[in-house]
Amino acid sequence: MQSNQQSNQNALELLAQKGFEIVSTLEKKRYFYAFLKKESINYFFKIASENNSNEFLLNEIQWNNQINEALISTEDNKKPKIKIPIVTDSGIFNKKQYAIFEGLSVEKNIGNNTKVNPEFINYIPNIIDFIFWLKTLKIELPLDKSKMFNHKTETLKERILKFANFYAQAVDKKPHHLIDVIKTTPFEGMSLSHCDIRPAHLFGLDGILGIIDGEWASNKIPEHYDIALCYLRIFVSTQNPEHANSLLKSYYSRCLQEHINIEQFKNHFRGLLALRAIGGYCHAYLGKQISKEHFELERKIVENDFKELN
Repeated sequence: MQSNQQSNQNALELLAQKGFEIVSTLEKKRYFYAFLKKESINYFFKIASENNSNEFLLNEIQWNNQINEALISTEDNKKPKIKIPIVTDSGIFNKKQYAIFEGLSVEKNIGNNTKVNPEFINYIPNIIDFIFWLKTLKIELPLDKSKMFNHKTETLKERILKFANFYAQAVDKKPHHLIDVIKTTPFEGMSLSHCDIRPAHLFGLDGILGIIDGEWASNKIPEHYDIALCYLRIFVSTQNPEHANSLLKSYYSRCLQEHINIEQFKNHFRGLLALRAIGGYCHAYLGKQISKEHFELERKIVENDFKELN
């Protein structure tokens, strides 16, 4: 059986034969990436490194295809100012799922996993429009049918608690105060969500917001998950509470305009933040990199101290 290293090298040779210039490569635990150029157009190649990554990459391919179809069919005055990379090729190579996307220049990233650029603030309206636009769509995704979502035996609340306890197993002392918040949250309703909106996946394209990595996208996600995760990523991971609060204020204002059930939103937001804070806490704990922002966010969750929602 070929090693991932040899398989990836073979894939690069095949890409070169197809006329792609290999600009750079990046190897992560779950995927191998190659950043490409052909006839002055940027592309990126992504192939699964683990067998269980196949279904997630297939989910991303389906997400990109269907979101681009939805963008074409949406009236111009209702269309969010976003760009989703077009899938130009996909399939199986050495038993691993792969895809080639028409790429977005990495120089246009509005942040990464540890910082957010000042221009992020200019793209908050794009993020809000995108999340609310997703609520209007009905698309089918492979992940929705996976074993992650077993509606026959689990309620939405039970599934969220299962994930919370799964995250909590990574540390010696369970964050019971956050789990208690989840237990008292009356989760209701689901909506289509990208599930990983964060600065590293966002690109500023002269007023258009580029968005990548829809591998976790699903219809089976509690409503307002996208804003909760994005808020947490900016507040904690990039250590920028000011930008996080600007994002939250804008989302809250839009909820008021759209006559969204405000109490439901506040409850969902707090409960979902608790869920993701447990996951983030465990990751930070294992890496011994717990920041003061994380402790501050935990305090806000437990004390329900969100002045931006008043």
